[in-house]
Formats: sequence, structure tokens, C-alpha cells
Amino acid sequence: MSAEVIAISGVTAGGKTTLVNQLVKEFPSACAFYFDHYEFENAPDMKDILNKPADYFNAYRLDRMINNLKEAQDKYDYIFLDYPIGYENKQMGMYIDKVIYIKTPLDITFARYLLRDFANSSGNDILKWAKCYLEEARPLFITHEDIVSKHADYIMDGTLEAEEKIAKIKQLLT
Repeated sequence: MSAEVIAISGVTAGGKTTLVNQLVKEFPSACAFYFDHYEFENAPDMKDILNKPADYFNAYRLDRMINNLKEAQDKYDYIFLDYPIGYENKQMGMYIDKVIYIKTPLDITFARYLLRDFANSSGNDILKWAKCYLEEARPLFITHEDIVSKHADYIMDGTLEAEEKIAKIKQLLT
């Protein structure tokens, strides 16, 4: 039997990793792969998403991640991917059975990102990031969300509590 591959997608600090970690605990025969755990040679410049989104998403060479997924395919019932780009990368898209897009308001993702990545930073560093967020990151996140969520099988409210998200996903998968 081949595992069902579920991609949990969304923008940075949208709750993907937390949800995938919880799903692996909730589903007895499951494993997870995390996009951020892989190094990609020639990763595309994030700004390319604004001008050439298809080129941006398909610039990622995901061979290692796909090979790991194939090796796990017959060992589990579910494989959860912490994978921000859903079906958009053609190389990986063919292996995904469902994409669940976590739609988290950008003010929440901004605050989470600050708490996670700037906990020990100076006020000046935080202000630099806030400026960068407004001028560069936010437009990228909006474009990312518009494209990736459009093709998702299910859009989940990112403000729901963890238990509610798990319950909804269990309903979707069983």
C-alpha cells in the first residue's frame, strides 16, 4: 500500500511546522518531511515570485526530498510534508495527493516571525526587519498566498486552535 502524501502549505510562520509535528503524533502510521531541512542549490530569488511565479516555483530542484518520499512511500499510511509551495512545483506536485493551505493573517505571521527569529535581537534589527517586511516580504507573501492557495484542495483557517485543525484534517483524510 502506498502512503497518502499530504502537503501542509502556507507562508513563513503560518503554522506549517507546528501542525505537521502534531499530525505525525496523531496519526499512528505517519512520517514527515520538512522543506526547510533540505538545502537547495541555486534556490530562486524570492523576488522572482512577483514577476515569474511559475519559474520561481519550478526553479527548486527537489530530487533529495522526492527520493526520501519515495523511500517512505510503502512504510507508512500518511506522509505529511511541511512544504510551502503546494502543487506549484511540477517535480514534486505529481507526488502529492492533497494540499492543505493554512491561511494565517499576515499580521499574525509577522508577529510569530518576530517572536521566533528575533527573540534575542536588538530593537534596531527588529525595526530593519519590519521595514523589509513592509517593502519586500509582505508583497511576496501576498503573491505566494494567492497562487498556492488557489490550487489547494483545502484552505484551513490559520487562527484555529491546534485541536480544531487536527480534527478537520482527520475528517478530510478518513
